Amino acid sequence: MMHDSRPSLENGRSVLPGSTRHVHPLLQRNPALVSILLICCALLLVFASFQAQRVFPAFVLIGASPALPCLLLAFVLGICGTTTGIISILDHMSRGYVLAHIQPETKEPHYDRY
Repeated sequence: MMHDSRPSLENGRSVLPGSTRHVHPLLQRNPALVSILLICCALLLVFASFQAQRVFPAFVLIGASPALPCLLLAFVLGICGTTTGIISILDHMSRGYVLAHIQPETKEPHYDRY
């Protein structure tokens, strides 16, 4: 018996054989939660960079600027949050598009009355 190595279609998504995907129920109900959390963390780090000398005194002791790592990490988190949000929107749109083609609506004939 030969094993089919092509990806199968499960819930409108391509799934490789032997792979399992477990999604937390909270993320399943709110897919934008991760991107919102990343962007909020980025904003929090931007605000922390303004008071970085008081928040991170260890950097001051070694003579490094504590604001730069905060801003760099905020930049990375902001990019990740934006990218995750865009991917979530595209995934939602493509899932609706695939389901529309898999389960087309049945049109009932209607008769015009004049």
